[in-house]
Amino acid sequence: PKTWDPKFVAIAKKMTELGAQKFEVAEALGVDPRTLSRWETAYPEFCQALKVGTQQATDRVEASLFRKAVGFEYL
Repeated sequence: PKTWDPKFVAIAKKMTELGAQKFEVAEALGVDPRTLSRWETAYPEFCQALKVGTQQATDRVEASLFRKAVGFEYL
């Protein structure tokens, strides 16, 4: 497996913000998804980056769906 690098935190956060799934993050980092899971356990900052990025993407989708549901129009 690839050796841990602290810069993976920023990469994972940005990728999940853009909507990437964990298996896509693992692929981009060149590791098996099981390695990614181990890193989540071993490096709390990495785990937090994945959660925050995913939540930000989810929040954008929810807001977009809400605007569409209530008839929001952007001119």
